[in-house]
Amino acid sequence: MSFLKKVLNFLSLLSNDEKLSLTSVGIYIVLIKVAIAPSPSIGDIGALLLVLLNYAHKRYTGTHTPENPPQVDELHKSMNDIQSKVNAMAIKIGLSK
Repeated sequence: MSFLKKVLNFLSLLSNDEKLSLTSVGIYIVLIKVAIAPSPSIGDIGALLLVLLNYAHKRYTGTHTPENPPQVDELHKSMNDIQSKVNAMAIKIGLSK
């Protein structure tokens, strides 16, 4: 691994597939801007909050996988069952023919 890749990996700027992580770059840029600003504005704090939320979302979706993801066919079958029950109720009470 080249020296540059080692440095980028140390700073967590590379993702798992060894591509540059724009989220991590954004965090470093906003943190440096807030750190060197004489008095951070509400815009700076808002940008920092947005970047941190994006980073947290990226980490959560990258590590969290549902244990039993629902199957699309089962969901369609359930939706059709519910729709037929609603239609039957509507016919019973006279809302449709």
